[in-house]
Amino acid sequence: MHSELAHAFKGVAGDDAVRCVVITGAGRGFCAGQYLSDEALNIDSGPAALGDSLECNYNPLIRKISA
Repeated sequence: MHSELAHAFKGVAGDDAVRCVVITGAGRGFCAGQYLSDEALNIDSGPAALGDSLECNYNPLIRKISA
């Protein structure tokens, strides 16, 4: 989900025609936030410390959503 959201935000970044991004869900799955007990939080470079994963993966998405 992280990479899909990052890709979506990258696709609209700098596009002055985009004034709002609506995030919706479908199907059975639901994500309320970072899965804090996940052992493999950083799939790109192996297991990482929780704080590092939050700062590198989760927090940037939250900042983009709030911006």
